[in-house]
Amino acid sequence: MKPEASKTREQNRTTEILVAEDSSTQAERVRYLLEEHGYSVTIAANGRKALNAALKRKPALIISDVMMPEMTGFDLCREVKHDEQLHDVPVILLTSLSDASDIMQGLKCGADNFIRKPYEDDYLLARVDYLLMTNELRRNQKINLGVEIYLGGEKHFVTAERQQIVDLLISVYEEAVHLTAELTKRERELSESNLTLAGLYRIAEGLNGALSEREVCAQALANAVHLPGVEGGWIYLWNGDESFRLGGTHHLDTELQAKCAAQDLCECQRQFIADGKNRSVNMPDCWRIARPGNGAATHACVPLWSGDQSLGILNLVGGEGEFAEGDLEAFDSLGLQLAIALQRANLHAHLERLVDLRTAALTAEMAERRRMELKFHNLFEYAPDAVLMIDGNGRIALVNRQAEAVFDYRRIELVGENVGRLLPRILDKAHLDVHRKPSLEAGGNGLFGVRKDGTSFPVDISLSPMEADGDRMVAVAIRDVTERKVYEAKIARLNRLYAVLSGINSVIVRVRELEELFEETCRIAVELGKFALAWIGLVDEESQTVTPVACKGHADACKFTLSLNEARGERLKGVSAVSALLKNQPVICNGIAEDDRLQPLGVEAFRRGYCSSAMFPLAVHGQLVGVLGFYAFEENVFDTDEKQLLVEIASDISFAMNHLQNEENERRLHDKNIELRVTSEAKDRFLASMSHELRTPLNAILGYTGTLLMRLPGELNAEQEGQLQTVESSAKHLLSLINDLLDLAKIESGHPELNMRYLSCKEVIEEVATLLHPLVKRKSISLELKLPSAELDIYADRRALSQILINLGNNAIKFTEQGGRISFAAERTMIDGQYCCEIRVADTGCGIRPEDQNALFQAFSQVDQLPDHPIEGTGLGLYLSKRLAVMQNGSIRFESEVGRGSTFKLILPERH
Repeated sequence: MKPEASKTREQNRTTEILVAEDSSTQAERVRYLLEEHGYSVTIAANGRKALNAALKRKPALIISDVMMPEMTGFDLCREVKHDEQLHDVPVILLTSLSDASDIMQGLKCGADNFIRKPYEDDYLLARVDYLLMTNELRRNQKINLGVEIYLGGEKHFVTAERQQIVDLLISVYEEAVHLTAELTKRERELSESNLTLAGLYRIAEGLNGALSEREVCAQALANAVHLPGVEGGWIYLWNGDESFRLGGTHHLDTELQAKCAAQDLCECQRQFIADGKNRSVNMPDCWRIARPGNGAATHACVPLWSGDQSLGILNLVGGEGEFAEGDLEAFDSLGLQLAIALQRANLHAHLERLVDLRTAALTAEMAERRRMELKFHNLFEYAPDAVLMIDGNGRIALVNRQAEAVFDYRRIELVGENVGRLLPRILDKAHLDVHRKPSLEAGGNGLFGVRKDGTSFPVDISLSPMEADGDRMVAVAIRDVTERKVYEAKIARLNRLYAVLSGINSVIVRVRELEELFEETCRIAVELGKFALAWIGLVDEESQTVTPVACKGHADACKFTLSLNEARGERLKGVSAVSALLKNQPVICNGIAEDDRLQPLGVEAFRRGYCSSAMFPLAVHGQLVGVLGFYAFEENVFDTDEKQLLVEIASDISFAMNHLQNEENERRLHDKNIELRVTSEAKDRFLASMSHELRTPLNAILGYTGTLLMRLPGELNAEQEGQLQTVESSAKHLLSLINDLLDLAKIESGHPELNMRYLSCKEVIEEVATLLHPLVKRKSISLELKLPSAELDIYADRRALSQILINLGNNAIKFTEQGGRISFAAERTMIDGQYCCEIRVADTGCGIRPEDQNALFQAFSQVDQLPDHPIEGTGLGLYLSKRLAVMQNGSIRFESEVGRGSTFKLILPERH
């Protein structure tokens, strides 16, 4: 605050001013203004209160409104000027000066000054200061003059003081000058406003015609240069991600255009992002216009806001200096219009996209609708069922191709006709509820259709109510079920036959007697299969007749006995039962009356009411043993499928007969097995006894013979020695035979005695070679051993292995001539993924003829290999050897060539 102002305020604090104002707002405004400048202020709500307040405490100045309740400002002034105490107090009247009479009223009442409403604060303060300064002068120069004044065509006599008149006239003149200046300013502002409004109108008109975002920016910038002070501009549109895009430029030099196209943010863009100002401001610090030579000195930043949505920035450049506040307000209006236009353009673009999408959707929908209509037409027209569309009156509206084919009508003949013409019972009471349901399968309700020729046929229908253009329609789908009815009847018959088959199978599992089997079979066929008659006849082999053994049905008159011998002649050759036996195939007759094959029995069967018959052979092990027969009251009962099931039934009965016969045979075999087991046990006891009884005397003979040959009792002559040697040889041969027979008996009885363990192959072969050495030496045959250097183990029974090798060695020695050669060899080999030991016994004997090789390992089989050589032994050696090898998980193989010798291979596993 300046020192002079502070001093003046201190001086004014003793000056009291009375304010008469009925408006509390205006009163407080005046109080605040005067008190701010140091005056003491008293407020009165009307003239009466102001007068009372002045009488109580004389003010230095009175400021009064003219129009007040109870006492006007003129009346208050008049009362003050006529009061001895208050007449020198200056009075300022606040008036609108709307009429010249107001001036005369002021002069008449003695007002010192007029101030026109609305007033400026500085003008009011100046008037107050002036009156207070000149108050003393007026007080000293009081001269009352009477002056006649003509004003407004009237004469007025004014008695006011000269200074009062001068002050009042000066105030009126100043007010007139002030009004003139204000009017000039307002005219200039009005002209600028008109230019601005014209520019805004031009902009609005251009924006209204702009449809796209680019058009909006171009129109706004092109018309903005017509606003006062605007020379060019550019627009940035907000991307929403702290970035902008250039919407357009207009009337800018090349350098500024290049700067506007730069992506770097300027100060106005940063402020827009930072605080989102929604009022236009001058931006002198923007780097885009700060450089010399760009031809721009002023830059206004106009934010584009609509509601709470920010759309971008409008930048306007002008001449020298900043834009005025009024210009900025106009720019705010321009920014709002531009924001709305941008929103409208975006909305228009969005609507266009929506329209395009909707158009595409409608196009697709129409195409889909046409496709669905075509699909419905094709589905309706080419449906496999006959389809009728029925209106609310029961008349036919639409007919498809299948309906024409089913009912044998042309479409034109059916449209408009009542549906009862085709479906007589569809509108019966039993079917009235169909129209209240979405669908109905009506085949079980006895509905039938009628063709054009009057023939009827069973149908299934499905009724579907629907709305079409406000009219109730019913779609009727009709299917000819004639064939299905036939199949249903066939399925019912097949189900009965399956029940018969199941029942007979249950009987087969349960019964144990043929008689019960036959009786139950006939009963089930009649009760479950619904046959009129079922019977079973068996073949008597001795008399060659077919005799019925079981029968169930309505009558037994067709039970008969047929002679197969007579049937082989001509008289009964066509009878179905006989034909079935002779041809081993079923005989099916679906019309007995017309079938000559069944005569003469067919006549009797037809007289009894039977119309169809079927006869099936019963066979056991391929031999015909009987006949299964069925009779029915209906024709055409037995078709191919039923025939197959009945053949299966006959087959099951044949199987049951065979099974029961097998059970009888098994019982007999069981009894025989018991008898054989007793005999076998007696044989085992005999063999055990003979093992001791036969060997004991032979061992004694061999013992004494050996003692004599050793000459222990004394010397023997040549004849005695020869005889003893014969006895010894015969005894040993007999003992060998006995041992072979006893071993065979043990093996055959299933009681072999084997002690399996790991053995040294080399050791066993050497032991056998030692035992055979005397025989080899006696026959002058060489014996070779080809044994592996490494140890070779074998898993076997030592005694059984030695016996096999001795048997093979004896055979080799037996069939090898003097000077020949036999050999034993062993090696480790791999057979079927398992390591085995292969022992070969080879000779250079006569070999085995090919025709004798198949019988080589048979029991008691002997081969005459050497001419003029007697057959020795029992023929059990190779047989026992093979059996013993197999019992040890091994095998024996051989190779032989006549005249070159034989090689036998014993193969045993190396490990268990």
